[in-house]
Amino acid sequence: MSFWITSTFAKAVKIIIYMLTESVAIHVRNKELYSFTRQMKLPKPSDLTNEIARAAIDLFVKNYDFSSDIRSMGVRVTDLVPDSTPIQLDIFGNEELRVRQARLDDTVDGLKKRFSNLAVRRAVTSDDPMGCLDAKKDHVIYPISYF
Repeated sequence: MSFWITSTFAKAVKIIIYMLTESVAIHVRNKELYSFTRQMKLPKPSDLTNEIARAAIDLFVKNYDFSSDIRSMGVRVTDLVPDSTPIQLDIFGNEELRVRQARLDDTVDGLKKRFSNLAVRRAVTSDDPMGCLDAKKDHVIYPISYF
C-alpha cells in the first residue's frame, strides 16, 4: 500500500478516480490494450462521492499490477436505487457524518452547476496539471446522427 501513496503514477490514477467518481465498477485498459473490468457491492446504497471513490480506488489497487501504463480508465455505478428508498441505519456507523457529507456533496454539486466543474476542486487535484481537466466538458461524446 505504501507504493500506492508514493507513486506519481498512482497519484494520477487517484486524481482521475476522484474526478470521474460516479461508480463502484472500474474499467482499465493498459497501453498493450489489455483491459479488465471489476466491480464490488457497497455495504449500503450510497451517493456519497468519498464512499464511491474509495471503493473504486480499492478495486484498482487490488486488481492492477502496475506493470504497464494506463491508456484509459472509467468508473461507473450499478444497481441504482431511488434516493427515497429507506436505508437500514447501522448502530456502529456514523450516520451523522454521512448526513454532513451528503449536504457537502449537494453544496459542491450546486456550485459546480452554477459556476463550472472547475469552481470547486479536491485538494488532491490542486497541484497537478491533470487537476484542471474538466471531465464532463472535455470528454463528452455528442450523439450526432448523419442520417
